[in-house]
Amino acid sequence: MRGRRVTPIRKAAVKWLAAAVVAAACSAPSPAVVPTAAPATHQLQVVVAGADGPVSGLRVCAVTIAGAQSCAPTGPDGVATFDLPAGAYQVRSEVPASQRRVGELVGADLTQANASVRLEFEKIRRITGTITDTAKTRVAQAPVCANPLSLAATVCEKSKSDGTYAIDVTPGLYKMSVDGGPGLQLLTQWAYGRLDSGEADVIDVRSADVSGIDVELRPGVTLQGTITATDGHPVKKAQVCTHPFSQSLPWDCERTNDHGHYVALREPDTYWVWVIPPDDDPLLMQWFDDALVGVGASSVALDRDRTIDQVLGPGPSIVGHVTDPAGAPVFHAFVCVDTPFPTGRICRPTDAAGAYRVTTRPETYLVQIIPPDGSDLLPQYVGGGRTWIDASTVTVRSQNVTVDVRLQRGVSVSGVVRSQTGVPLEGASVNVSDAQGFLTATSTDTSGAYSLAVPPGRYTFDFFAPFPSQVVSVEGRAVTVDKAMTLDVTLADANP
Repeated sequence: MRGRRVTPIRKAAVKWLAAAVVAAACSAPSPAVVPTAAPATHQLQVVVAGADGPVSGLRVCAVTIAGAQSCAPTGPDGVATFDLPAGAYQVRSEVPASQRRVGELVGADLTQANASVRLEFEKIRRITGTITDTAKTRVAQAPVCANPLSLAATVCEKSKSDGTYAIDVTPGLYKMSVDGGPGLQLLTQWAYGRLDSGEADVIDVRSADVSGIDVELRPGVTLQGTITATDGHPVKKAQVCTHPFSQSLPWDCERTNDHGHYVALREPDTYWVWVIPPDDDPLLMQWFDDALVGVGASSVALDRDRTIDQVLGPGPSIVGHVTDPAGAPVFHAFVCVDTPFPTGRICRPTDAAGAYRVTTRPETYLVQIIPPDGSDLLPQYVGGGRTWIDASTVTVRSQNVTVDVRLQRGVSVSGVVRSQTGVPLEGASVNVSDAQGFLTATSTDTSGAYSLAVPPGRYTFDFFAPFPSQVVSVEGRAVTVDKAMTLDVTLADANP
């Protein structure tokens, strides 16, 4: 088959068309190039405040979730500024000397906008020492607590394997308590070698760290057993209280558990043992061994571990309500009952409805109501007597007796008793008298604070130094009370 012949004119037309296509392709505009968007950045401002103001020169870092970090020092104003890609960051920093961070870890959200965060530090002081037993063996894992003479929280640590401990606290005044290590029958001690916080030494870390607060723990013996009722049920939350013959110490009490079991670790001695049932169980308190009054009690020689079980029987109760002058219930007042010739004072709290119950043996009693701490309600004996001498009595036989009491309002007087060095004094007695003689009294708590209420009038206040102490009592201070007032007192040093 013969091929088609292309004429010269047709060849020319094809060449022209091809040239036109090439020309059109070369003259068309190039595709637009879109620049890549720069990542968004936001500013993070970190303000660092220490105990004495802004902290300068402190290294501060902003850390991403992936762990990448940007760091910078704070300026003279305590501020560090970062320009960072949008995202979430954790803010970290060094810690200034003798200070510690306040609060939780700080995060910053830079996903949408700038952010500012604040890091705060407080001053700390360190208390250090060593815990041993009487054989000079170092005691590990012993709980050591710094108890502030203020409303601050108690700080506790455990001793290390070599018996040493270190506790960081804010500047202030403290008393140190130490418990025995796990599994060891070692008695709780207050530094230095005290059994009671009222006799403990005051550790002053207001201006500097304190070292060498060493405590030697003495071994003890255990008194344990079970408290049940006559119907066989275990008595939970009963108090098993002991009082030693050889030392002038307050009653020391332990609570029974849900099975009525108790364990008391005590120093070897001879003790009185008194069992007090809980508020909500109408059982009689009882002295060892099965005695309802102290004169019938038997002593307990704790020269070795002992087991003592007791069975409590039921009895009649003094019941009622305590209200204020308007008839509103008084919560957490104490209703205290004892015979005119003291045989064992027992106090029970009122509940939210002002109700109380004191279960006791048939006898004739004096009943005193002590208002809640800090209240302006006046303490009162049933019958209106100002003291137990002129109070009315309440006789209890085999049935319950109802005694409702309406308290009167007075004027509150509160304050703090301190030494000349500014140390709050625990256990100082505050007595108040008027023209008729003694009226009321109270004592200072662990922070040296006291509070009481009196009717408006003129009074004499006596502030007696705690025992033992090296301060001088203040007696016969004339005070006119016509409205709520604060009366702080400083007791001078006995040996200035």
